[in-house]
Amino acid sequence: MTSPSEPPFEGVRVRANARSGLVRYVPGESPADVAREAGLTPADVAKLSSNENPYGPSPRVLAALREAVGDPEVLLRYPDGASRSLRAALARRHGVAPSWIFVGAGLEDVLQAIAARFLEPGAAAVMSRPSFAMYPILTRLFGATAVEVPVQEGRHDLAALAEGVLRNEDVRLVWLDVPDNPLGTTVDPAALEAFVAELPDRVLLVYDEAYAEYVAPGAAPSGVELARRRPNVLALRTFSKAYGLAGLRVGYAVGHPELVELLEEARRPFNLSALAQRAAEAALEDEAHVLEVVRRTRAARKRLARELRELGYPVLPSETNFVFVPWATEEARRLLASSECPAGSLPGKAREIAIGEAHVRLKRAGVVVRPFPPLGLRISVGTEADVDRVLSAFRALRDGEGTPQGGAPTN
Repeated sequence: MTSPSEPPFEGVRVRANARSGLVRYVPGESPADVAREAGLTPADVAKLSSNENPYGPSPRVLAALREAVGDPEVLLRYPDGASRSLRAALARRHGVAPSWIFVGAGLEDVLQAIAARFLEPGAAAVMSRPSFAMYPILTRLFGATAVEVPVQEGRHDLAALAEGVLRNEDVRLVWLDVPDNPLGTTVDPAALEAFVAELPDRVLLVYDEAYAEYVAPGAAPSGVELARRRPNVLALRTFSKAYGLAGLRVGYAVGHPELVELLEEARRPFNLSALAQRAAEAALEDEAHVLEVVRRTRAARKRLARELRELGYPVLPSETNFVFVPWATEEARRLLASSECPAGSLPGKAREIAIGEAHVRLKRAGVVVRPFPPLGLRISVGTEADVDRVLSAFRALRDGEGTPQGGAPTN
């Protein structure tokens, strides 16, 4: 029997680059699957691997969805293919005209439209390593070269990224996530301004600020403001994080109308469902809900980071809804260690456990995190109860304790 990656029969032909270094995106594990493997109930599993908002969307969103689902016309008709009402609402939010807004079914849809319009065989894209996994995947999918620049002290190395652009005439764009995913760190605003000023006009900067709502004032530059000032900058935002709409898939870009028009040429017809459009509009109307989500998340993040450090674990600074724990590897020491985070060391028995084994043990304790070997573990910030479970599981790793069903460590 052939594997899923092999052609079903010899007559099928694929693009020349289709099997040269492509890697599939692997989504976070489901609580049901983890519960079944670990002998737990789904209620005993904290899914902290996908950076979702545990508090959910605004009540206004739920009301809007109930109203929409009750109207057969909403379901039997195709949605507004141009998402006009949502684009107008987003334009008002950001102080631009609707022609500055491009919407997609999640940021992945927006990223794919960018890659389809700007990348091709012979072109190149520059990005940090690590950063969002879809950047190299999409770059290679469209036949372009992925120029990956290692982070320095756990942050984007803007000088090295600029060098990667300037020494390669084939570079079409820079993928830059601020904050970085999976690390959670930001960049110095003055350093970014210098980087953008040095960027050739022929190169597009894709400034992905998916976690913008969680960033403290002044901790990172605003991509939307950059896009308003620079015609070669696209700022990306999402409704999947602070707005709690990951299941409906809504993302968007803000940029010069000429850039947006190029993306429209690559947009799939009716790419955003009617329900998604209505939910996103309703979410924009309840800013108080988002602010409360952010407040609670920041408080839980602060506690999680502080108490992990008290247990002896290094934790990178974060301006997101997750934290990153570097593991005791040479790669983590080389790329992530700084005065802010002594990466490369772990407390107690944890230093004897490889990343993969730590991931498995945490799952047995009902804690699902995201491993990024060889660098470390990314932990989404959940509820206070989720934080309790994480701390208990990491204490058990440190102390070499067992993790029986339900996740409570044995003494």
